[in-house]
Amino acid sequence: MNSNRSKIRVVSMAVTIIVALSMIVSAFAMVISVPSVVTGTDVSNEQIDAAPPSTMIRLKNANFNTANGNPDLPSTLAISSYPDHIRGTYIVQKEGPITEEWKAEITKAGGEILGYIPDNALLVRMENSVKDNVNSGRGNQWMGIYQPA
Repeated sequence: MNSNRSKIRVVSMAVTIIVALSMIVSAFAMVISVPSVVTGTDVSNEQIDAAPPSTMIRLKNANFNTANGNPDLPSTLAISSYPDHIRGTYIVQKEGPITEEWKAEITKAGGEILGYIPDNALLVRMENSVKDNVNSGRGNQWMGIYQPA
């Protein structure tokens, strides 16, 4: 009888360990897939460094060409500007791949980098008072409000 109980305990421990390991692996898989939640694509540092010059912005649900200016949105869904007391969220696109130097310039100018957006762009939160400083940075080719639509 004792031998059956110890076998049951061993099997129970093995099942518990397997379940715990599968939960850890699942949680890790969710963490490493965060970029795809934001942009719809998985982007590695190597891809960012090797990105060709582009005027495309590739969001999960929409793409647009910044060479054509701001995307067309119905006026009821678009934000034209933020009030002075609100920190707005903007897409800032560079002429080439994102560099640590460029990110440091944005931060020094007063922007808070929230993430990467393909191609060659960053999602940046900032106040109106620093918007012009961020936009005038070297190599910036486009900046626009991150539209909630």
